[in-house]
Amino acid sequence: MKNEEYFREMFASEPPAGQDKIVSLREALEKNLKAGMSVFLGWNANAAVCEIMRRYRGEKPGFTLVMSVTWNLSLNLVHCGLVKKIISGGCSYTAPNPGPSHVIQRAWREKKVQIENWTLYSMQQRLMAGALGVGFMPTRSIAGSSMAAENKGCFIEIADPFNSSRKIGAVKALNTDIAIVHALAADRYGNTIMSPVSQDTLWGPRASKGGVIVTTEKIVDHDFIRRHSYLVGIPGYLVKSVSLCPIGAHPEGLFSCIEGVDSYGEDYEFMLEQRKVSREPVLLDAWLKRWIYDVGDQEEYTNRLGSERILALKSKLNATNHKGGLSPAVSESDASRTEVMIIAASGVIAERVKESGYQVLLAGIGAPGLAAWLAYYRLRKEGIGVKLILGSGVLGYQPSPGDSNLLSVYHVPSADMLIDTSEMYGFIISGEGAKCLSVIGAAQIDERGNINTTRVGADTYISGSGGNNDNTSGAAEVIVVTAQSKRRCVEQLDYLTSPGDRVSTLVTDRGVFSKDADGRFVLTSCISGIDSKCPVAKQDEIQDNCGWKIKAAAEVTLLDFPDEQELALLRLLDPHGYVSGG
Repeated sequence: MKNEEYFREMFASEPPAGQDKIVSLREALEKNLKAGMSVFLGWNANAAVCEIMRRYRGEKPGFTLVMSVTWNLSLNLVHCGLVKKIISGGCSYTAPNPGPSHVIQRAWREKKVQIENWTLYSMQQRLMAGALGVGFMPTRSIAGSSMAAENKGCFIEIADPFNSSRKIGAVKALNTDIAIVHALAADRYGNTIMSPVSQDTLWGPRASKGGVIVTTEKIVDHDFIRRHSYLVGIPGYLVKSVSLCPIGAHPEGLFSCIEGVDSYGEDYEFMLEQRKVSREPVLLDAWLKRWIYDVGDQEEYTNRLGSERILALKSKLNATNHKGGLSPAVSESDASRTEVMIIAASGVIAERVKESGYQVLLAGIGAPGLAAWLAYYRLRKEGIGVKLILGSGVLGYQPSPGDSNLLSVYHVPSADMLIDTSEMYGFIISGEGAKCLSVIGAAQIDERGNINTTRVGADTYISGSGGNNDNTSGAAEVIVVTAQSKRRCVEQLDYLTSPGDRVSTLVTDRGVFSKDADGRFVLTSCISGIDSKCPVAKQDEIQDNCGWKIKAAAEVTLLDFPDEQELALLRLLDPHGYVSGG
């Protein structure tokens, strides 16, 4: 009887509550973030970025930042001289349209920051290996690129131990000293629920040797965590601190999957203002003073944004977001060169999907993404279903009018499936059963389809690989969409980001090129324009804007100029012209 009472009491009692980890963000950084540390910085951890700038203003802490990709506000850490090195899959602006960062380009040119280049997928694999404690992870990416040569200490090709006839890449495990992430919710013991849409997944915090600093939209009780245990991605024992920071992802958006935490969209006005002042250091310094240094903490920051602005961002996911209705006024004659290219590319993409029966279609950021979106609607009109995907882990979404940023949370509610970057590139795009057509861009491309998106010369940094190399390494077929000039279509690349073996087609604003039996581009179609309806004249113009000697097919066709309906659809998807320039 005595034993029965003892065990009854044991099973009925609550487990020890654990350490209360709720502190202010300032206290969390003071205690856990030290100069010289390597820091995993999670996507959207912007409240922490601001506080780091306040805390280390005027100092040189020499941080090494580990990030899947940089984003607008995080770039200011480089401008402020707080970072000595970045290990990342991409260093550039991402929204509302992609582009090189003025801050990164200055720091690179002046040799104030080192950049270790990887891809989205290989970054996750390195962190995964670090979290699992296995030393390395096999990969299909990187091989044959300049990244492979640059990162010899962390990448090698080895014989497949179970198939000696083939080689496979291996990336070295990566662990950091501390990780900083922004979450949807956490309890006071550190159990953390992240947004289901995240570019860097959860491997970064799991690979941190010194634990995780968490900022969160909401602090919940432990019963809430138990009811939502299937959503908890970071266990409390890994967490060093929890700090309440509502709207802590701003100006980036945040997608919520739990009650009591609102989703909110991206603040493009804020991003564009920062991008504009970033051109001049003195203007950026003044902007930082207004938005960072003269603001005491996250509460003051949100007060400065104002309730009306925040409410508008929260309502973005529920708004139609196309104020002009669904019948924009257009005429063929006012189409921009970029719009003509995007519409022409959409036709090429749609035909390849039909011919090869592709099941999934990756839409790369910028103009390639808009071309894939238009192809999606072309195919749907014909009763052909294809799943649009993003490398960040969004599968089966439907692009809606009003926001041309592929990474926007605005498109997430229509998705069939939300997974992480490693699953997207490792399984959906390049797995054994994958039938993926990827549509991507290029800063430079040669006549064999090899791509450079990383740097030009020694002084100009572009953006890095992002998912570019992962797509050319894993997708069944790749189509490249990019504006044409002698600076882009080159005889010799300055840097080999992505080998072109899987690139079948190049669509420019002047023509369409397909690979011949020798693996070189051949001009197959000219893109019509209001300036010239003659294929011969167009071929001369195309050659004048190409760095290699163009070989033309026996018959070069002339693609029709886009009709008003095609142009109207494009402008519904990109009403501000952020990408298409319309």
